[in-house]
Amino acid sequence: MALWYYNPDPSKITFRREYLKTDAYLYLPGPSLAMVDFDVRIEGTTAFAINTAYPKVKPNIWLGMDKPECYDARLLWESFPKIFRGSYWKLDYRDMHLRDYPQVYFADIEKPEKGIRDMFLLNKDEIYFAWFNHSLGAILHVMLWMGAKKIHFVGCDLGGNRDYWDDRKLSDDQRIYNQTLYKQQECFLEEFTRMGKEFGVECVSCTDGSPINKFMPYLDLKMALEDSKKKVGDIDKVKHALDTDENMALAKKIVWNPPIRERGVMVMCDKDQEWLLDWWYNNYTDHNHLPIQFVDIGMSESAARYCKARGSYTKMPELHLQNWFKKPFALKMTQFKRTLFMDLDVEVRGSVFELFEDYKGFCVAKDIQTNFTTVKDPVNSGVVLYTYGDMIVDRWAEKVLNNHTLYHGDQDCLDNIEKNYTVLPQIYNWLRLQGESETAMLYHYTGPLGKEIIKKMIKEG
Repeated sequence: MALWYYNPDPSKITFRREYLKTDAYLYLPGPSLAMVDFDVRIEGTTAFAINTAYPKVKPNIWLGMDKPECYDARLLWESFPKIFRGSYWKLDYRDMHLRDYPQVYFADIEKPEKGIRDMFLLNKDEIYFAWFNHSLGAILHVMLWMGAKKIHFVGCDLGGNRDYWDDRKLSDDQRIYNQTLYKQQECFLEEFTRMGKEFGVECVSCTDGSPINKFMPYLDLKMALEDSKKKVGDIDKVKHALDTDENMALAKKIVWNPPIRERGVMVMCDKDQEWLLDWWYNNYTDHNHLPIQFVDIGMSESAARYCKARGSYTKMPELHLQNWFKKPFALKMTQFKRTLFMDLDVEVRGSVFELFEDYKGFCVAKDIQTNFTTVKDPVNSGVVLYTYGDMIVDRWAEKVLNNHTLYHGDQDCLDNIEKNYTVLPQIYNWLRLQGESETAMLYHYTGPLGKEIIKKMIKEG
């Protein structure tokens, strides 16, 4: 039997489908998985995970081919299906039969006769799942068996400067073994991706900096998830008869108030990014003295106190938007006649004084063309220089409010409005993907890999 459980005898169960309908996301325990800070069980997607990706993520389906003591002890009591190697059905774990834990299933595995091709051909109930000496191959066969047609790979670093997302330390022998396994898995995934095209299965990397990006397209995870959610279509929320559109009402309260200062710098921050505050602030004040306005889009109380002690503090109404969509509303809350906004993952390496002196109007730098931009000439909204009352900001905010479900993020919304803007030189928003720069005044550590680099810099002092 392909998949079975014990109650009280071996009994077949099937999750097999011709077509899964939702996009599949496979979460692996590489270092970049540390950047996943949200519930991965999202409408329009099915979340799969292997091995020690739990407890960082709680998937819809988990698989592990090692003995249960190799995993977090809480795993077996989770309510989602957990798939173990078929030969483990007699094992005991913590004074209880493994087979008696909730939602535990067993997969029969064997080495396939035709290699990777068998993963696409063996799709009946009475099969063995293909075994390539790693859980990655087993879970991919299960996903294909369940009808997955579009598979996103998350936390698939296959190496890097750390072993796993949770900073577990390996011995030298273990690390050498892992490095050999990663090379094998890279070759395995390259062939799997190529063969997937033959069988109508699309592979997408959501792991920044991974070697798999050489042979499959890369898409930022949050943007990929937004695309997957769009396939669900519009779902009307159930409202009480007396409810009003609270989001629209809150947004209308965010208006341009008379500025009280000539020039200044703005950043916005939520609880997930507040670890960047001290790093950003120290870099900024090493070179600059213009006042700072901190906009709170969901910070902790301690972070709010930090900001109040170092600049002006503004609390944004709790708009029902993903936090990255709140940027144009933050811009409208400026206290300055002329404002330089920047993301917290921007390293300030020099004075920004000349920016205010030399550039007028609404100013942004060009972005790198990627597979998720929706216009031919995109801009990057990580650094924005603008004037109080700018109509582009108003149109940007309106676009977000009315159409945010149609776009990848605030930057994509900005790209899709008619705008006249001044192009900032790249040194004022130098993107990590462009490599190092000795002349960059504002260096933008974009993406999850950029955050990992910042964490390393903070750790090393």
